[in-house]
Amino acid sequence: PGICSSRLVVKHTFLEVCEPAWSEGAQGLTEHIERYRNCPLMHATVPDQFKPAIFAHGARIPFPEPTLAIRRPRLRHPEDVLLGGGEARPQQV
Repeated sequence: PGICSSRLVVKHTFLEVCEPAWSEGAQGLTEHIERYRNCPLMHATVPDQFKPAIFAHGARIPFPEPTLAIRRPRLRHPEDVLLGGGEARPQQV
């Protein structure tokens, strides 16, 4: 890994110092596969467009099979589920 130095960034009229930091989350393909392969996001009822994807040489390849039974996802707002291109409900502010 290379070494990155701090930079000054102009944001609005303030100068802020940006500092690089190591990520605390999952790193690498193997860790991401293990994180998502048994996740409710991978349940058969979830549309494919919302699932994580893996690509090799620019083509999508199958995601590794789960090692456990996958629970159906819990929905916060079931009316927001888009199955087949419906319109999303406007967010309330």
